[in-house]
Amino acid sequence: MNAVATERAASTTARFFPVALDSIDSAALSMDLYIRVGTSDEPVLYRSTGVAFDDADRQRLAEQGHEFLYVPLAQHAAFRRQLTSRLDHLYHDPKQRRIERMRVVRTACARSIEDVLSFPGQPEMLDAVADISRTFARWSHEDPELFGHLVDLSSHDYYTATHMVNVGANCGVLARLLGIIDPVAQAPLILGGLLHDVGKRGVPVEILNKEGKLTPDEWKILARHPEVGAEELRAVPGVPAVVVDMAYSHHERLDGTGYPRGLLDPQISLAARICTVADVFDAISATRPYRGPIAPDKVLDMMAEGVPNHFDRDVFAAWSQVVRGMVAKHPERAATTGDMA
Repeated sequence: MNAVATERAASTTARFFPVALDSIDSAALSMDLYIRVGTSDEPVLYRSTGVAFDDADRQRLAEQGHEFLYVPLAQHAAFRRQLTSRLDHLYHDPKQRRIERMRVVRTACARSIEDVLSFPGQPEMLDAVADISRTFARWSHEDPELFGHLVDLSSHDYYTATHMVNVGANCGVLARLLGIIDPVAQAPLILGGLLHDVGKRGVPVEILNKEGKLTPDEWKILARHPEVGAEELRAVPGVPAVVVDMAYSHHERLDGTGYPRGLLDPQISLAARICTVADVFDAISATRPYRGPIAPDKVLDMMAEGVPNHFDRDVFAAWSQVVRGMVAKHPERAATTGDMA
């Protein structure tokens, strides 16, 4: 790409942000929608604010190969309001199976996480994820059992954005079981889970997916992601301190063997302890390029060996209760291979 083309692409990126096709609600549009045509860097207007958008439009665009639409950055607040409405619709849609509804919600939320990873330092993107955290907290308060189905016990690939959504949901479930019931108090913990790995943006995928031991240089790169994420979040006005702490401390261990600071038990907050358990469970259970998924009960057995040196006894006991209860009640959710029924 020559210098002129590079400058044009950068200008376009600064003025628009991509949104997943599934994240647009079927209703009169509250923002302008653009699409890319051919090899052009410049999106072209597809539908204007106020014009109807429905499932037929979505299907047609999908058949034409459009996975993403583009919204002017200036209209991000309108998109956030629309996304909240869309998530509510997907979450409560009685026409779809519960497992499918939760999968679609997780996917839509992961797209917002991808925006945060793709647009570093953009407060609009973080605002959208904060909206999701408040929505999750409201759902948890309204129907804890239904919200529990957002916890992904199925066979799923480890992918940073999806993992961050899973950890956010896990933190919400854990917080409630530990007595943090007020949605206003829950939301920052969920947000911390949703953003805990934001510092991984700069870590090469070859390192994230490497089988076997990392080299000393690779480890130095990976081990910086908590500090990098905390620095980025701290620089954004309005991000709660607990969210910064969860990004910074989710790899700390109670016996001081964690990183990046080697904190000891009294120095590690409850929020970080919650995030640690939620994070490790999803990271171990997920499919990796070098191995298949691990069943939830097996993951719990593996994690139990880290109590109390690595994991908080009470937090782990609560999470074990959650997972074993879900598996007992809905064994089909804990499949280790293939798609969920």
